[in-house]
Order: sequence, then structure tokens, then C-alpha cells
Amino acid sequence: MKKLALILAAALGGALVVVACSDDSPGDADAAVCDCPAAEKPITAARLHRIDVVDVLPINNLVRTGATCPAGEILLTGSCYVDQDNTARDVYLYASGANPSSATAEPTGWDCTFMNKSTTQTAMIRAQVTCL
Repeated sequence: MKKLALILAAALGGALVVVACSDDSPGDADAAVCDCPAAEKPITAARLHRIDVVDVLPINNLVRTGATCPAGEILLTGSCYVDQDNTARDVYLYASGANPSSATAEPTGWDCTFMNKSTTQTAMIRAQVTCL
């Protein structure tokens, strides 16, 4: 008998929640006009763009380069790489990461630090960001 009373109380509680939260009546308080902000436009290829910054990495040197999104745009991702047609073989990615415009701001770009240990060849390096 105790279990039956518990089950009935739980069912009644569930029914009350459903009725209280329904919006089938225009007079219900929960059926007020939606004051939600407008939805963000869908993310499409037309809204995304990539920015590349190409630099020369001198012989036996450490160089920091970076790419930044235009003002008002959001950084989605960034990358660093050495151009494929390089003949320098002793080039290393030393550090990589998002760079905030200030200590409290969201990142706006991507920094890349490369090391060229070659004593004979320069290298073409690239920092890249994808922005929305």
C-alpha cells in the first residue's frame, strides 16, 4: 500500500509539472511572448575566411610571426607551417598558440615561432588564421 501511494504521488507530481509548463493556453504565464535574442545566422563557407601571413626565416635564426583576424571578427582556429617548396631541412616549429589582444580579451590571432638551424638555407614560413 505504501508503494502504491508513493507511485501515485510521483505520477501526480509529474502531471502537475507538465500542466504548469505547458503553453496550450494563451493566458498561462509561461506562454508569454518570446524575448529571446535573434538567432545567429548559420555558419556558411561565405562567412568564413582565411588569412595567411608569409615570412622569411633567415639562416640560423629564431623568428616569431603571426596572423590576426580583422576587428570585429572571431578567431576560430590557427596554424603554422613551413611552405612545401622549402629546401631548408633544419626548420622547426618552436612555439604556437592563440594571441589575445590584451590580458582580458578573447584571442584575435595566432602566433608561430620557428627555428632555422640551417647554416645555408632560408625558409618560407606561414602563420594562418580562420575567422568568422
